[in-house]
Amino acid sequence: MDPPLTCAPGLWKEAPLEEIAEDCSAAQFSGIERRGAALSQLLAQLDVLAESGLALSALTLHEPWYDREITSNHRPPLPQLLDGLAALNPDHCVLSIPGSNERMSTAGWPNAIRYDSLTASDHAILVETVQSVADMIRSIGVQVAFRPRLASFIETEEEMERFLEETDPEIVHLALDFGHLALMEIDIMPLIDRHGARISYCYVRDIDDRLASQLHIGMLGLPSAAGAGLFLPPGQGSAPIRKPLNRLLDAGLCQWYALDLQPDTVDPREALRMTHDYLQES
Repeated sequence: MDPPLTCAPGLWKEAPLEEIAEDCSAAQFSGIERRGAALSQLLAQLDVLAESGLALSALTLHEPWYDREITSNHRPPLPQLLDGLAALNPDHCVLSIPGSNERMSTAGWPNAIRYDSLTASDHAILVETVQSVADMIRSIGVQVAFRPRLASFIETEEEMERFLEETDPEIVHLALDFGHLALMEIDIMPLIDRHGARISYCYVRDIDDRLASQLHIGMLGLPSAAGAGLFLPPGQGSAPIRKPLNRLLDAGLCQWYALDLQPDTVDPREALRMTHDYLQES
C-alpha cells in the first residue's frame, strides 16, 4: 500500500485548487493540506475537494497560542473555526506558533543562545491554550498535532521536550518536521524512540547542505536561504532522514507524510514525483 502522502499549500503560489488537486492525484498523493486563513475559501470549494477524491489531511493554524487573548480574538472566531472544521472534516488540525524578530535572526542555528524565550507564565498559557483548543477540536472528531518550527518559540530540542512533557499525549500529538530537525541538528531516532506513539504527522522535506552551512554561520538568514532552495524533496539533500523515515513507515506511526517546500524553488509536479518515488523506495 502506498504511504499516505499529502502536500502543504506553500508549494504553490496562486494556483487554483482544481489544478493543485489534479497534480496531487497524478503523483499518487492521497491528501492535501490547507491553511486556516483559507477556511472560508475552502468551504466555498467543498465540491471541488469532493470531486478530486483527495482527503483534507490537515488545516494548519499558525497563531500566538501563548497569548491568552487568542481564544477570544482568534480570526476566524473559534466558534466559526469549529463549525468550519466540522463541515470540512479534516483528519488533523496542525498547530504551530510564531516567534519574534530575534528568533528569526538565529533561526536554524543549532548552538545559538536564544535570549528571547517565553516567560514561565507565557509558557504556561501556551500549554493551557493549546490543550484547551485541542480538546475543542477533538470534540468534533479532528485530531490535533503540534508542529515545532524554526524561528518560533518551540524551536530547540529543549523547548520541544518541555512542551511535550507538559501537554497531554492523548490530546496533543506531534507533527515532526524533518527539515527543521536536520537544521537544528536534532537526532531524529531518539526522538522517535521517546515519542513514537505520539507522532501522527510528518513533514518529509530535505535540506541543501551548502545553504544550510551558510545559514549556520550567519551568511544567510532563514528567509533568504529558504528562498534560494534550502528545503528540498526527500532524498535530494543531505539530511539523515532515510533511517527515521523507514522507522516511521515500518511502525505505521504516521497517518500523513507531507511535502512542504518554498514556492519558486522547485517545480511542484517534479517535487511531488520525487517525493512519491522516495517514499515508495523507503
